[in-house]
This record gives sequence, structure tokens and C-alpha cells, in this order.
Amino acid sequence: MYHHPINAPVAVPAPSVAPPINTPHQVSAPQISALAQHLANLPTPVAKKIIHNYQEHPSLGLASIARPTHKGKPREFESNMDMLGDELKQSNIVTLLSLDNKMSEEIFDPVAGIFQADKATQLLNAKGISYVVDQQYFVTDSYDFPSVNLADDDTFIATLDGIVQWILAEMARNPHTMLAIHCGAGDGRSGVVKSACLIAQGLKNGNSSYHQGITAADKSAMVDTELNNSFDNVHAKTGSYKIVDDAVRNIRTVHGEAVERPSDVAMLNSYAEYCSQRVLANQGP
Repeated sequence: MYHHPINAPVAVPAPSVAPPINTPHQVSAPQISALAQHLANLPTPVAKKIIHNYQEHPSLGLASIARPTHKGKPREFESNMDMLGDELKQSNIVTLLSLDNKMSEEIFDPVAGIFQADKATQLLNAKGISYVVDQQYFVTDSYDFPSVNLADDDTFIATLDGIVQWILAEMARNPHTMLAIHCGAGDGRSGVVKSACLIAQGLKNGNSSYHQGITAADKSAMVDTELNNSFDNVHAKTGSYKIVDDAVRNIRTVHGEAVERPSDVAMLNSYAEYCSQRVLANQGP
């Protein structure tokens, strides 16, 4: 192998000549115009979003999001709630309803004993957003519905109806705004509640083919979901009433992941029966 002598001179390339620098008076009008056009075509930076899984249904006046702290950083809780309030206001949302108790179980400030739900309520109220965190509106994910305890199932359906009636009444009081709900990730319980709102609206009178289908126990419509407790993209089809199928399809036109499990469909079937029986019973002879 050939080696250079230790003292051999090293060739140094000649320095390159820097291009002349254009001073402001040397920039032509076409160059300025071209630069302005180039800057205008650059993509606009995407602002940080605090809202996760935002799904809006303008015709329904209802939206859903993930839990306000979903994927959030505890250290940034206050600033996140501040930005969340601004984002909700931009979407014309004045009321946010919690469907889960997770934030009520997590203490924001251990020294002061303030729960995240209470702190979020304070911070969102300061932004003009009413954050409703009330135990009577909490629902749990159900992986087994109907269950072995029919009384528990009846209680669940009654709770679901209370949530739906509150939402519909609140939207009637504020017809030109949006109402938002949240559960955990924003798909399962939120999807069920939104679908239930459509079911209640569709069964508000007795002159409907929907009632006839429920009375005839016709569950020939099939709703596609993942299997209960399945994270392997294994799907199942569950028989449903026509109104349940229509409601879920309507919600999924915007929110494709809404209503996750066969048990969710079963709950909506039971809720459709509950609403239909109440409407027909109130009509009387």
C-alpha cells in the first residue's frame, strides 16, 4: 500500500468565490413578486390542538371529543384547559358534558385537594364554557349487555335516557350553539349516546314504521362492530332494529369509529324498545 511521506505537502483547494450579495436596491420587482408568491404557497403551520377525536354533527347540534386530559400532559393541565376553551368556542360549543368519572377520580392538586374535574370546570367557565360533571350522567363501558342482572340493565337504560333527555333539552334551550360530550377515547360511550339521541328523536311520535318494526321485534338490520374486548380488528355483525341501524349509520358518516361493540348495539336496541314503549303508552286509546 502506498503512503504519502510524512512531510509531503498537502494540496489545498483554492477558495471558491462567493456570489455577490444582492442589497435591497439590487432586488428587482419581478424578484420580489416571485418571492412573495413563493411564501404564499408555503403550507400554513398546523396549530397545536388540545381537542382529541373531535367529531361534529351540525344537523344534530351535537359533537363529541375524547376526555379533555386524553393523551394530555399533567404538567400542562392549566394551559391545556385554557386552549381547550378557546377551541371549543371556535366551534360554537358552550356546553361540555362528561359521560365518565375519570377526571373526578384524579386529583389535580394533592395539597389543595382539587380534582381535575373541578379545576377544569373553573378554567372552562372562565372561557364561557359550561362543563357539566355530574354523577347522574356517568355511564360505563359495557362489555356484557344484556347481563345476567336485568335490574342493572334497566338502570343502565334509564340512565342513558336521562342523559339523552338532558342533551335534547339543553340543545333546545341553545338552538344556535353546539353541545359536546366526552367519554374516554370518544368513540364507545359517546357514539352510543349520540346514536341514542337520534333514536329518541326518531321515535318521538307513534306514527312511524320504526315503531312497527320494534313492535314486530324485527332485528333484521345488521350493524358491524368489533368484537367485545377485541383489539385484533375482528368484526361481528349484530342484529338491530331499523332505527338503530339508521342512527348508527348517520353518526358514522362523520364519526366512523362510533359504537364499538355488539353490546353497544344491544344497548341501543333496548333503548329503542324503551322509547317506543313509552311513546305508544302515552298515546292512549
